[in-house]
Amino acid sequence: MVYKVAFVLGVGIWRALASAQEPMTLEQAVEIAKKNAFAVLTAQEEVRRAGGAMAEAKGALLPKLTLDARYTRFVESQSVIIDPNEPPVVIRPIDQKSLALSLSQPIDIFNVSSVAVAAARSLYLASQAELKDAVDRAALEAKDSFFGVLRTEEIVKVATDKIASVQEALRVAKLKNQEGAAAKFDVIRFQSDLANAEQQRIQAENDLDTAKSRFNVALARDIETPVSLVKPAEQPKVALSLEELTAKAVDTRPDLLAAKRRLKYQEQFRIFRQREGLPTLNLSGNVSYNPDVGGFGGASNDASATLALSVPILEGGVHRARITQAKAEEEKAKIEVNRQTLAVTREVRDAYLDVEAARQQIETAQQALELAQEALRIARLRYEAGVGIPLELSDANAQLSSAQTNFVNATYAYRDAVSKLQQAVGSEDIIQ
Repeated sequence: MVYKVAFVLGVGIWRALASAQEPMTLEQAVEIAKKNAFAVLTAQEEVRRAGGAMAEAKGALLPKLTLDARYTRFVESQSVIIDPNEPPVVIRPIDQKSLALSLSQPIDIFNVSSVAVAAARSLYLASQAELKDAVDRAALEAKDSFFGVLRTEEIVKVATDKIASVQEALRVAKLKNQEGAAAKFDVIRFQSDLANAEQQRIQAENDLDTAKSRFNVALARDIETPVSLVKPAEQPKVALSLEELTAKAVDTRPDLLAAKRRLKYQEQFRIFRQREGLPTLNLSGNVSYNPDVGGFGGASNDASATLALSVPILEGGVHRARITQAKAEEEKAKIEVNRQTLAVTREVRDAYLDVEAARQQIETAQQALELAQEALRIARLRYEAGVGIPLELSDANAQLSSAQTNFVNATYAYRDAVSKLQQAVGSEDIIQ
């Protein structure tokens, strides 16, 4: 029981401390997502694996040095009697010890291994570009979920404001009913509006909880972590034209760079396959020491050097088949680069048009909001003066709530569109 109470208190203290933390800015959220997102961590491991593969390919060009130490124990020694008056001559002692040092150096006469190293490097660079793409996508998800929280917080405020407005209308209706200036139906009408407004606020609060959970997932942290965010001060503005954005995307988009580097790998791999059937040359040397040498003509020290040339003559068409496969993979990589180049161009164009449309929607939503605010003001005055009807005031409240919601959605739709444009270009340096 004591441990349970201590645990509950500990959780309560932790949540209190977490909630007391400074509100998080957009920049801080993006940096956390870039470091902690699972896709980013996976891409980092792929970069490390590709780096190891590149080091392995480089190792094929370096000399290999091997030390071989052996100890052999026989059942018995072997000897021969040459002169009866002399002790027997040991041909093979009962145990033998030997040391051998071998050096091997491949000679890359046709640059086969060099091409393999270049191909491995291309894959390594491709993995780095894919890591950058994972980072960009993590940043987009962080921004999207960050704005999602702020959006739903403002929607909750809109729902709360509507409740306050309807409550005021209900208060006036009750007074007028008591004075005999309004029917009981007016009170019932506004009570119904109030119940609907409270339901809308409950739904908005549920959406806010969901948005906060999504934000925590984007930052790869516990979904119960308290969320307190700082709203950016100004709306971002795109500083480049569509043509400039498209050109920048073709040069900097990381997934397109990765596709180009994989094409380079396929080109180099095809060359590797073509040269794979050429003769190979290997230089090796060996130094050995045998302290237990016996018999006639045995030497305790020995050294040798070998230069080996290997020329493939008949291999059953395997080499030609491998070249055919490599050429097909190279063509597929070219097609993929062309496809992604076209896709990037389209994505940038679509994202740019979305930004422009969202900007115009803000202006339209702002005008509609101002009209709805004025309409509610007039409807409230008319109803209080006894010349308006409840339906008019009820509709005005609903229209203002809708206009406020539309304005909030338009504002954050613009921010989302700018974030998606940044991801489509592959750079955040496109706004002012």
